[in-house]
Amino acid sequence: MKRVKKFVFLTLATALLVAPTASFADSTIIDPEDGVGIVADNPNMQNEGSSMLRSARAADMQGNKVSVLGGSLWTTWSGNGTSFKANYYHGSKTHMCTARNDTGYKLSSRWVSKGYTATSPWVSQSLYGNRVFANTK
Repeated sequence: MKRVKKFVFLTLATALLVAPTASFADSTIIDPEDGVGIVADNPNMQNEGSSMLRSARAADMQGNKVSVLGGSLWTTWSGNGTSFKANYYHGSKTHMCTARNDTGYKLSSRWVSKGYTATSPWVSQSLYGNRVFANTK
């Protein structure tokens, strides 16, 4: 009986310690090579009728701008839903951006002067695990 009580106590203690920590987890990703990033999964890819949505949508879709390293980072998804790219604007530092899918394939923009938007080339998107990154000098 003591073993069962001890097991239940440890299980509850672990659950109570882990749950609050996980709920405040940050969605930013730090990569030593690519900089600071965010998740860039296409919202339409998670819908059941995504193939119908992708075929019906002709225009590219812009994600929300997120403040990263003092600039604005956002994702653009292609109208056909097969690829995405990173965009990063910084008003006071030289900067670049990178788009990376779940397979690890990535393409980066060139370094861009302050006041201009850096844009990566298009990268084929995965169903999940797409990321965009920003970096500054």
